[in-house]
Amino acid sequence: MLHDLKSLLGDAMSRNRISREVGIAQTLVAANETVAKLLPPGRTGDARAVSLREGVLTVGCLNAPASNFIAGKSAEILKAIVRRVPNANVLKIRTTIVTSFEQGV
Repeated sequence: MLHDLKSLLGDAMSRNRISREVGIAQTLVAANETVAKLLPPGRTGDARAVSLREGVLTVGCLNAPASNFIAGKSAEILKAIVRRVPNANVLKIRTTIVTSFEQGV
């Protein structure tokens, strides 16, 4: 009996209880791509989604102008995330100033 890959992947994720983590990763990727598209040319590396906890997406920003920009675009960012990841549990966006982005984040 043949099964499609999508159903097998969903079953494997459920068995291993990683569905939540995969959803968070998908949401962070969608947020990062959206943020990079919205930021002005040459400034796309100034902000990055760093975490999603209890419905709050935290976006790290290298400077105050990027933080203000992201805060002002939060509704647009939320809509874009939900379009890309319909089951994303993002209720609001919080920005924080960071000195750098750690490798792998």
